[in-house]
Amino acid sequence: MSETQARAHAKPWLYLNAIGSGMNRFNENVAVKGTMAFGSMWTFWAFFVLGILAMMPFMSDHARTLIQLISSAWIQLWALPLLMVGGIVLNRASEKRAEEDHATIREEFDIVKGEQLMIKAELAEAEETRRDIGELAKLLPDIAARLERIEARLAER
Repeated sequence: MSETQARAHAKPWLYLNAIGSGMNRFNENVAVKGTMAFGSMWTFWAFFVLGILAMMPFMSDHARTLIQLISSAWIQLWALPLLMVGGIVLNRASEKRAEEDHATIREEFDIVKGEQLMIKAELAEAEETRRDIGELAKLLPDIAARLERIEARLAER
């Protein structure tokens, strides 16, 4: 017994899940393509012509009944589940994109918030430097006066 067969024998649901996932992908692809096809103008015109054909006087009763059966029962029986599953799959893809967009926007927001904090810190540091320069500028006249006195003493000697 091979390893795959042993695993399938020990846990058959895992083997069925693997088969099912491939079948799910196939079904979802068919549902999406069917939903996209049903949402086209070509499908509208095909059903429009089918409906008009049923009203034509040259159609036999048998053909008219067959067209009405096809358009009212048969198409609805397979189109409704197809459109529902297609809508679910498309919504799932849309939700996934929305989650990815949200995550991306959140990351960018966090980056911008971090940059904002850095800018605030730099502004606070610049403000402190400006205050220090202001205090030093207040001392300049006193320093200039002292320098003049020193120069005067040196000139006297």
